[in-house]
Amino acid sequence: ASHLLSPTKFRPTPPKTRATIHQTFSTRWFLNTNHMKRSIVIVALLFGMTLNSPLAAQAQDNAVVLGVSPAIVDITINPGQSISRTMIVENRSEQPVALKEQTLNFEANGPDGAISFHNDTSRQYASSSWIKVQNPNLVLAPHQRQVLSFTINCPQDAEPGGHYATILLEPLAASTKSNSSTIGIAQRVGTLLFIKVDGNVVEQGNVLGVSTDTQCHGPKCSFTTASWREWGPVPFTFQFENTGNAHVKVDSQITITDMFGRIAGTVQPESKTVLPASARTFGAIWPRELLLGRYTAKLTVTYGAFRRTESAQVSFWVIPWRALTVLMALVITTGLAGWSIRHRRQKRLT
Repeated sequence: ASHLLSPTKFRPTPPKTRATIHQTFSTRWFLNTNHMKRSIVIVALLFGMTLNSPLAAQAQDNAVVLGVSPAIVDITINPGQSISRTMIVENRSEQPVALKEQTLNFEANGPDGAISFHNDTSRQYASSSWIKVQNPNLVLAPHQRQVLSFTINCPQDAEPGGHYATILLEPLAASTKSNSSTIGIAQRVGTLLFIKVDGNVVEQGNVLGVSTDTQCHGPKCSFTTASWREWGPVPFTFQFENTGNAHVKVDSQITITDMFGRIAGTVQPESKTVLPASARTFGAIWPRELLLGRYTAKLTVTYGAFRRTESAQVSFWVIPWRALTVLMALVITTGLAGWSIRHRRQKRLT
């Protein structure tokens, strides 16, 4: 595709210059096949106000709610080629709103799926300078939907692999006044552009901590769970590192076997997209609760257009010691009681 973008909220920030926006503007992106067609919904939030205050209530009534679709455009392009696409912007508010457009680059910002935006066109995976938006400034009436056209102009000397940009829209008016107080309101909506330039595209990655035999195990392996626990459910986490030059979709499955080698269960973590030169955390929970003994979990990761595979393995114990302690105490107590009864009967007989 992660990534498909689930409904995403951009944190409200006061208006920034292009030189500083990358320091303050970030969001979390999640890509999976179930969310690809969902639009981004941005709701205006207030700084330093509680929902019960009069100023917050008035600003909430005047808040601008915007939507955009598609959330993601994933496209392959040749050097020197131009491709046109459209996006739909919707004003979901009760008031008209004037919008301005801004095109920025984005990149991964940590393993939790966050991305940050910047306007540095010299970076390897930048592509904002390739984007041309027609009619970048527009006015939307309440509940109006508007089609916005844009063109991706790939340079002839563009490096093969992934390049990433976003088309952002924000209201021109960024504040409302009430009782001589100004409440800053800033919201942005946008479409993420995943552009893959054809050529020597390298799709390569591994489970972080993998050894040379593609098996990941031991203390350095990122595929982990607690070495022992009392009960289920059992959570698993791992990180996938993209060492190639293009984004890849990562699918995975965890198969759990018991101490006798029998399959006790399987778990499928959510599919996500990992950007190049970054690692991303995946997680899944085996919901079974009643467990006893030693278990081994094997992770199989499949990624990229060629469906390459990586694997990892971890073992853990499940010992419900509290329940076993109570059971042992009950057995001992029952045994002692039985022995005492038999002993008394024997005394009576003698």
